[in-house]
Amino acid sequence: MAEEFPNRLTVVTSNFEVLQLEPGNYDLITGSYSLPFCQPKEFARFWAQLIKALKPGGLISVELFGVQDTWNGPGKKMTFLTRTQVDELVRDMTVVTLNEEEYDGGTFSGEQKHWHLFTLIAKARE
Repeated sequence: MAEEFPNRLTVVTSNFEVLQLEPGNYDLITGSYSLPFCQPKEFARFWAQLIKALKPGGLISVELFGVQDTWNGPGKKMTFLTRTQVDELVRDMTVVTLNEEEYDGGTFSGEQKHWHLFTLIAKARE
């Protein structure tokens, strides 16, 4: 489902596995704490689609989960990445910010866990 705000913002709500984005159409794509919930078998395809959807010079802003995150484990249908894998995702982009952090803290629902996060802002080549 897409909701448009004239000439300013398009909000898209969809499962990652079925979302289709127009190539070269977006100045900014943000996925706060959502991309790790893309199934691992779909993540590479979906990431490539996100990058192709950016206009030249467009930005992507996301949080990705690292392999040391508590939620990582057998049978999980989530994507967890190493620093090397994150670096590979942005190899053809200009990295504006890439921070890796680990800490113990609460989730949005109040559960305590160990977080392993990559906070990333990267710019598509112009």
